[in-house]
Amino acid sequence: DVGPYIFLRIMYTTTFFVFINTILINIIFGVIIDTFGDLRRQNQDMEEEMEQKCFICGLERYRFEINSADGNGFDNHIQNDHNMWVYIYFIIYLYTKEVDRQSGFESFVFDKIHEVDENGVIHHKRTPDVSWFPAMEAM
Repeated sequence: DVGPYIFLRIMYTTTFFVFINTILINIIFGVIIDTFGDLRRQNQDMEEEMEQKCFICGLERYRFEINSADGNGFDNHIQNDHNMWVYIYFIIYLYTKEVDRQSGFESFVFDKIHEVDENGVIHHKRTPDVSWFPAMEAM
């Protein structure tokens, strides 16, 4: 006869179910929250680096700020000297310009980032050589 023990069995099963599920759900939520925290931290680090370093030359903001008269040295450098969109436009320009009509510098940069097969078809290199970028140098 299960009659007198059914209440204890229901309480035991319910308690076990609640505690185990609560613990497992908290572990899973902890992992999820921790992962999102890491993603947020990585995103903040990336944004800080984008705001504090030149994308082209990699020099820090303070190097330009201490040497500028108006305190706008880094922004001026980003907008005028190392505007990343000018580099992108230059690469697109090289891709669209005929290989035979390129100047010496254009040909040099083209050879670093593209390759031409025996049929004259232009291909992007799998790992382009970016040594022509002014790394750690500023104009």
